[in-house]
Amino acid sequence: MRWLLICAILAGPMAEARASVGGGKDGWNLPAQGDLKGWRNFLAGHLQKDVLGFWLKYGPDKEYGGFHGQINRMGKPEPAAEKSLVLESRIVWTFAAAYRQFPREEYRKAAKDAFDFMEQHLWDKEYGGWFWSVSRSGGMLDGKKHLYGQTFAIYAMAEYYRAFGDKKALDRAMEDFGLMEKYAHDQKYGGYLEPFTREWRPDTGENPIGPYDQKSTNTHMHLMEAFSNLLRAGGDPLVRKRLEEVYGIILDKVTGPEGYAREFFKQDWTPIPSPDTSYGHEVEEAWLLLDAADALGRPKEEKCAKLAKALVDRPMKYGYDAVEGGLYERGPVAGPPTLKSKTWWVEAECMVGLLAVYDLTRDRVYLDSFDRLTRWILNTLADREYGEWFQGVFEDGKLDMAWKVTPWKCPYHNSRALLESVRRLDLITGK
Repeated sequence: MRWLLICAILAGPMAEARASVGGGKDGWNLPAQGDLKGWRNFLAGHLQKDVLGFWLKYGPDKEYGGFHGQINRMGKPEPAAEKSLVLESRIVWTFAAAYRQFPREEYRKAAKDAFDFMEQHLWDKEYGGWFWSVSRSGGMLDGKKHLYGQTFAIYAMAEYYRAFGDKKALDRAMEDFGLMEKYAHDQKYGGYLEPFTREWRPDTGENPIGPYDQKSTNTHMHLMEAFSNLLRAGGDPLVRKRLEEVYGIILDKVTGPEGYAREFFKQDWTPIPSPDTSYGHEVEEAWLLLDAADALGRPKEEKCAKLAKALVDRPMKYGYDAVEGGLYERGPVAGPPTLKSKTWWVEAECMVGLLAVYDLTRDRVYLDSFDRLTRWILNTLADREYGEWFQGVFEDGKLDMAWKVTPWKCPYHNSRALLESVRRLDLITGK
């Protein structure tokens, strides 16, 4: 654990002294180190006031329904921006999940507005499944059925059902799951083929995730996440079977023997060589594996627990900036990082990964790392003036202050990290 001790020595005061417009050393009145109840309450407040508050104030499209597809730092929407399946479904999930933890009527309304827009405009009434994107007013722009988008729709529908008991949402999730089973499940090699046309034919055109003829860790990791949620929502035995399958693939095929996540594979799961890996996907995969094991009724399964720890330890060893703070984006299996920008979603996933591994090991060093990382996030990425988080920090140390909302910049990663952190801190403190 030398990497954590080194971070502890180097990070604290130096990182806070270089605080940016996001907060500042004295900007937040943060809890003392080790005050877990204080952190729990602070993060619950930050989630509701600064993050969800931004989305409630600026996100809803009062003219056409749903949420705006692009919004700048100050909350001004881009009128012509498209509305993507990834963004709208993640908004449904976020407010449904927030309602389950903090049952406020405004969260119910926001979830329903996004859910209704998805139902009216993103669901393909002719071929089934969800369009990739529509115009602001709801006209189809891209009707392709990439499984990454379908996956987040299932995730959202399952959460909506869990929060509000709306059977229509669960039925829609199961209908989409059935289409994926019919057209996308790989009966020979396991897992799923990913890009499809609107008519559910294999798509050999441009692919938002990776090459059309390859399987990706990114899509399969989120399939595992979506199936875990669908199983908890009451999915049938086939959902459990497919979750077991994808969980096994992530354990045995996606992750290399050194404890790192490969990113792309041939259809028979032969890895495609790459010079580096995504630190963010590794720390995210760590806790999503543990969550899947829990959904299957096998919490803290030994093989899974060992791998999850390795998937957090390696990025922290090689990819954590012990001077300024924060986790870099990419690096090789062993050695210094190759991409030193820091992105909001990577930092959010690292928060949860550290708490999840602390829950496994009860090694205090993971809590200390969570404390340092969270302070850096709040003092650097959180926008105290307008709310939400900035997209990240460029390699030269400057903030990316362009857009708060894009088809990919949504409340999912940071809201989920804050919700999970509050939930896990409640468990740790015995609340």
